[in-house]
Amino acid sequence: MPKYEDHNLLMNDIIDGNDKAYEYLFKVYYPRLHNFACRFIKDEDTIRDIIQNSIISLYEKRDTFTSESIEALLFTIVRRGCLNQLKHEAIVQNYQNNWKDQHDYDTLYNIDFLNQPEHALLYNELREEVQSTLDAMPERDRTIFLLSRSEGLKNKEIALKLGISVKTVEKYITRVTKIFRNKFGEENMAFILLILLLSHPK
Repeated sequence: MPKYEDHNLLMNDIIDGNDKAYEYLFKVYYPRLHNFACRFIKDEDTIRDIIQNSIISLYEKRDTFTSESIEALLFTIVRRGCLNQLKHEAIVQNYQNNWKDQHDYDTLYNIDFLNQPEHALLYNELREEVQSTLDAMPERDRTIFLLSRSEGLKNKEIALKLGISVKTVEKYITRVTKIFRNKFGEENMAFILLILLLSHPK
C-alpha cells in the first residue's frame, strides 16, 4: 500500500477512485476518526459503520471534490454521519417516550397522528426510516415480513400462499426482525410494528 506522503498524489488517486488510496484513508485516519466519533456515539459497531459509510460516501462523491483538504472533508462527512445517527436515536426515543404508557394496539391504531402536531413530525420521520429499511431489503424478505406483521397471516398461511415451507417463512421473518431489532433496538420493536401497521394497513 502506498504511503502517500504527497497530498496531491493522494487527492488525485482518490478522485480517480484508486482502491489503494481508499484503503490508505481507512487505515491511517480510522484511529482519529474513531476518537472524533466517540464524542457523539458510544456504540463501537455504530462508530465503525459510520466511518466505513463515510469512506464509501467519499468515493461516491469523488467527482465533486472542491476542497483541498481531504482530511477536513472526511471529518465533515463523519460528523454528519454521527449527527444523523443521533437524530435517528432521538426520533425513536422521543416517539417511545410519547407513547410509553400505551399498550393497547387497537387504541394506538386509531390515534389520529395528523391532528397532533407535537407527534406528527416524529411519526413521519420514523415512518420514513422504517420504510427506507424495508425498501433496502430483498423483495422476498419484505413481502413475507409484511404478510406476517402487517396483514396478520400465520406462517402456515404465508407458506401456502407463496408455495414455500413453513420453516422457510420462519427463516425470512427471523432475518427481517433481526434487521429491525439491530437498527432500532429491541426496546423499540413495538413502535416499529405500530408504524408497519399504520403504513401498510390490511
